[in-house]
Amino acid sequence: MSLLAELQRRNVLRMAGLYLVVAWLVVQVAGTVLPMFGAPAWLPRSIVVLLAIGFVPALVFSWIYEFTPEGLKRDADVTPAQSIASSTGRRMDRLIIAGLVAVVALFAADRFWLGQGEQGKPGSEYSSGTEPVATSAASRPELYSDPGFPAAASFPPAQKSIAVLAFANLSEDAGNEHFADGISEELLNVLAKVPQLKVAARTSAFHFKGKDTPIPEVARQLGVAYVVEGSVRKAGERVRITAQLISAADGFHLWSESFDRELKDVFALQDEIAGVIAGKLQLTLGTSARAATLVSPEVHGLLLEGRHYRTLRTRDGFDRAEAAYARAIEIDPGFAQAHAAMAELWAIRGWYGLLEAEPYAEADFVRARAGAERAIALDPALAEPHAALGAVHFMQYRYAEADAAFRRAVELNPNYAGAYIWHGLLLAAMGDPEAAVAALERARSLDPLSTVVLNTLSGEQFAVGLVEESLATIERAKSLRTEVFLPDYYRSVRARLALGQIDAAVADARVITRDRDRRPRWSVDVDAIVALRRAGLDTEAQAHADWAREHFPADSHHQGMVLAALGRHAEAWPYL
Repeated sequence: MSLLAELQRRNVLRMAGLYLVVAWLVVQVAGTVLPMFGAPAWLPRSIVVLLAIGFVPALVFSWIYEFTPEGLKRDADVTPAQSIASSTGRRMDRLIIAGLVAVVALFAADRFWLGQGEQGKPGSEYSSGTEPVATSAASRPELYSDPGFPAAASFPPAQKSIAVLAFANLSEDAGNEHFADGISEELLNVLAKVPQLKVAARTSAFHFKGKDTPIPEVARQLGVAYVVEGSVRKAGERVRITAQLISAADGFHLWSESFDRELKDVFALQDEIAGVIAGKLQLTLGTSARAATLVSPEVHGLLLEGRHYRTLRTRDGFDRAEAAYARAIEIDPGFAQAHAAMAELWAIRGWYGLLEAEPYAEADFVRARAGAERAIALDPALAEPHAALGAVHFMQYRYAEADAAFRRAVELNPNYAGAYIWHGLLLAAMGDPEAAVAALERARSLDPLSTVVLNTLSGEQFAVGLVEESLATIERAKSLRTEVFLPDYYRSVRARLALGQIDAAVADARVITRDRDRRPRWSVDVDAIVALRRAGLDTEAQAHADWAREHFPADSHHQGMVLAALGRHAEAWPYL
């Protein structure tokens, strides 16, 4: 008898299937029930580990033993006349089928259950295994404040918080815009490393570029007590920088000064300005904050150019940034910041590529890891390459390594909002949404106008039951954008469904169906289908489902998600 036939006779294969189905159900139930009793976050993960450890012993047990009318016996001691393995196998088949039905039902409840409650009642028709529960931001556990993490930069705003706005470009050459932006960002980066100083992140601070927003309003939106603004005039090999420190409370200029320097001295000038500002706030510019690296003006300019294009988050912008960083590394192979910037670029581009199923994503991850490790070897005190390395570990499922890298990044720079964003994504993937929310709240405190932070935070707020907060957060993200970003509407559709706001959910769903051709792989949102069906718009729901299924491979799990959203659960199962 062949090995396969013997495995079938002894019901080993059935045992494998039954074990996996039951284990999955146990994990789902544990993940839902244990948090209700305040169980620690490690307990559900421990259950997963124990179930994984028990898989092989269960198969070995099935191989060695057989159930008989007289009880459990070794298979070798059971004669063919005594064996009831075939009837046992049929019972196991029925159990597997029942388990699979439960799996499909739980999956459907998790995302697509339509229910039969009264329209307009929050959650009555959108209940699921992960349905939001009534919790508040004030009552959720602060799982992100363990002793291994540096304290959040949340100091009294009247004393120790600041934003560096984009410096105005006064050069005759408009092409020096990125240089002026870069000077502002470099100054921000130096200040961000000052102990006990909260510094608003670049994304939020630069939100006001080109706008005539009063300084008190800027400070209010950024949550800071002081604002730095200024201008840059570059002419040949010389640069003139004017900077001023303003108190947000009364608009009083605490300090203002102009500096004329040669380009080669620009790093020292940034340190000088940062030192003056820190002194005015009665803080000390620590040695860790000083940009002691000497670099040529050309390399510095390339670094600023690359940062400018990277922030555009477009394919062309990524390509231009890559070219600028590559040139900087070619000129100065030992410049750690250039390697770190390139690693960040590759990690971010790889992330976007992963979301859109682009083939270049994996290659970017490989390059990002090599670049980050090179930067760390050159300068271990840089936070950015640690975060880039953590991002690669995260996207390649090395969660323990990713966690360590992100922790190191924020230890080196507690004002680095990007590291908190990445870490929040990791914590969510590790099944700890409360900790993810706490990490992302830190990111928001540093970067309150970042749509990336707001979109990510909204998703995790929903996961822990803060549905109204989730909706408010994503609506804030929408208000900050200049064009439609479909993932924002995915969040709002789901939150509105959970709150029973059917008409508003349908309106958002129609934005998705209207703009879906702009980014097809980001447009297959099953909650839009659910919203349309709940409103009785079955024709629209079916049309979007048909469109969605055409844009993914025939064997993609997205096919199953769409079918489940249509209520065709039996057809959906093979894909999921």
